[in-house]
Amino acid sequence: MPITLAQARTALLELCADPTLVASATLQDRCIRKALRRISDDRPLLHVVAVTGDGGSDYAAPTGWETGHSVLLRIEYPSGQTDPIFLPHDEAEMQPTGIAGVERLRLRTVSPGTSETFNVLFTGRHGIASALMQVATTANPQS
Repeated sequence: MPITLAQARTALLELCADPTLVASATLQDRCIRKALRRISDDRPLLHVVAVTGDGGSDYAAPTGWETGHSVLLRIEYPSGQTDPIFLPHDEAEMQPTGIAGVERLRLRTVSPGTSETFNVLFTGRHGIASALMQVATTANPQS
């Protein structure tokens, strides 16, 4: 779970020998966001999302997928096996849908049925909870 910007700022100040010498809160926030971008590049979050089949080969991008940032790593199909079975890398890919910034998952050689699930493993960026909350509030202003 992401931390809040206030929690990150507090942690930053605890690392400083003399917190009174630290820059303004605005500059601190900018540094924290820059550090998160760097960490996301060097050591991204790993997401595993279970997807229920529908008998087809095209699926919406998994929850948490960020076009331009996420990288598809593996597909476990069928999921839940004692020894996981992974599709070869060239049998699944993310493809553009024709809508700017929206991708879909295409399975090339399998079509999971409605009673089957598969797990999608992909990377994501680290984030700050307050920034994520702003996006959620903007997307659904009635909440």
